Formats: sequence, C-alpha cells, structure tokens
Amino acid sequence: MKESSIRGSFNTLISQILKVGIQTASTIFLARLIAPKDFGLIAMAASITGILPVIVASGIALTVLRSNNLNQSQLSGLFWTQCGMSGIVGSICVCLAPSFHGTSMNPS
Repeated sequence: MKESSIRGSFNTLISQILKVGIQTASTIFLARLIAPKDFGLIAMAASITGILPVIVASGIALTVLRSNNLNQSQLSGLFWTQCGMSGIVGSICVCLAPSFHGTSMNPS
C-alpha cells in the first residue's frame, strides 16, 4: 500500500510538472505568433477557457475517488456524464464565440 501511494504521488507530481511546462511553452509559442493588438482578445479567451474545466469537472472525479463501492456500470455512467457535460459546455463556448468576437473588435 505504501509503495502504491508513493508511486501515485510521484506520477501526479510528474504529470503536474509536465502540464505546467507544456502550458508555459504553448503560451510562449503563442505569444510569438500573435500580433500585439490581439493580446487582449487572447487574454479574454484564456480567462473563459480557463474556467471551463472547473465547470465541467463539477466534482465527479472526487466522487469516484471517495466511493469504495462503484461497479463498472456506475463508472461507465459517470464517464459518459462527464463526456456529455464537456460536450455541452464546449458547444456553448463555440456558440458564444461570435458574440465575444463582435464585442471585442476595435473599430480602428
């Protein structure tokens, strides 16, 4: 049990380090690609898309971790619920994108 705990903690640490590294590299790469006048638009989009994973997660992962007696059917249902919620939130984001684009454009 102790070895499994240590291995899991190590894997979590490595995945978080990789996540931060990839996010930093992609931000640097994106900063080189976009024009300076577009930084505000990217900041608005990043703030919206940054909160979406929090909305989508909605505690399902925590529920799975804390429950000791979930069967395969329940896990499958939770998986598909999570996929459905991701699809709905993603669709809402895509549908609202034109309105954000219209309000953020400079008339200059």
